[in-house]
Amino acid sequence: MSTELLDALIILEKEKGISRDVIIDAIEAALVSAYRRNFNQAQNVRTDLNLENGTMRVFARKDVVDEVLIPDLKYH
Repeated sequence: MSTELLDALIILEKEKGISRDVIIDAIEAALVSAYRRNFNQAQNVRTDLNLENGTMRVFARKDVVDEVLIPDLKYH
């Protein structure tokens, strides 16, 4: 997350009275939605927003198996 985005969070919180938790939840939901659009799935997806160092990450948990049962999920 850039310092501009962090500044925008502070402004929204102060000027619009929107709590930081609500804003963070909305950003996390948007990241999961973007992941879903790009990879056609959102199972076992989690986000990590670190406001201290400004990073945003999305993780998808995958199970390693000997045989792929659903070929469409093979490379996602």
